[in-house]
Amino acid sequence: MPLVHRLRRLDPRRLDLLVAVVAGVEMQLEALFVREHQVAVHLLVLVLAGCLALRRRFPLTAFLFTMVPFVGVQASGPAVTDHLFVPLFVAIFMCYSAAANSDSRWWWVTAPIALGFGLLAEALDDDGILVADVLWLTLFFVAAPMVTGRLIRHRSQLQRALREKAARLERERADRAERAVADERARIAGDLHDIVAHALTEMTLQATAAGRLAGRKPDLARQAFCAVEDRGRDALGELRRLLGVLRAEDEELALAPQPSLRHLDALVRRAGAAGLPVTMSIEGDEVELPAGIDVTGYRVVQEALNGALRAHGRTAPRCACATRRPRWSWRSTTTGGCSATARRSACASASPSTAAS
Repeated sequence: MPLVHRLRRLDPRRLDLLVAVVAGVEMQLEALFVREHQVAVHLLVLVLAGCLALRRRFPLTAFLFTMVPFVGVQASGPAVTDHLFVPLFVAIFMCYSAAANSDSRWWWVTAPIALGFGLLAEALDDDGILVADVLWLTLFFVAAPMVTGRLIRHRSQLQRALREKAARLERERADRAERAVADERARIAGDLHDIVAHALTEMTLQATAAGRLAGRKPDLARQAFCAVEDRGRDALGELRRLLGVLRAEDEELALAPQPSLRHLDALVRRAGAAGLPVTMSIEGDEVELPAGIDVTGYRVVQEALNGALRAHGRTAPRCACATRRPRWSWRSTTTGGCSATARRSACASASPSTAAS
């Protein structure tokens, strides 16, 4: 792994400590060439290195404690400043750090403080303060590092906000996916109820008919028992499929296909096998219906047939289902002591009608 990538992966405080150690060693090596005030110079550069290590934790305090030894070094005269170069860059870097890391609204106070310390250092120099020195201090010692620090701080805050927003959107997407899974499982649970109710109704009627025909017409009774067996197997297969979906993991959830008016022929065949005389006719061409309307139409016909099966034997049963345009609508009725009526409308284009009677 490249050195730059390793440094970026370091904890910021550890990185500051590493920078402080490197800068401190360099300043101590430079201080070895100083012939005057050696002890004081070593202590001053040691303070500068310590301020580098604490610049993120205490940005304003570290900035102030940097300016003091920097002025002390500059006040020592050419005998010291001619050998020490790093303290100047440390002071400029601390101006940048104070602007980039300070959360206080008074961060801007560091600008006149830095300019004041810089002018003081120039005043203590043997050459005095020149106009060029004032311009240099204002532009390069104070303005440039502090403006750069604030720009980088605002950019970092923007990137942090964008990352938080992306994480929040990802959590919301996961929540929506979980809700969709829960809704689908609730729909499957409703389908389970419908499957069980419909299958038990048919099987009960077939078993009742078979019991009555067992003595007089054994062949018809055998056919009725076979129909009970077939319907039970079909219901078990549908239950296994739906229960398998409910038991699947969320990320592997295979959504079960919804009932559709395209499956009316199977529904009519099962009703006919249960002994209910039902015929179906289709008028016009088959078109694609909206999903909600399609499922509702199937459920209406299914409930109508269940009602006819329960009433079968008392009166002549009859079941009808039709769709009409330009607004989709159904009316499903049964005779024989019970009725089921449902109506659902939705804006749609013109389409053919389907009827079962």
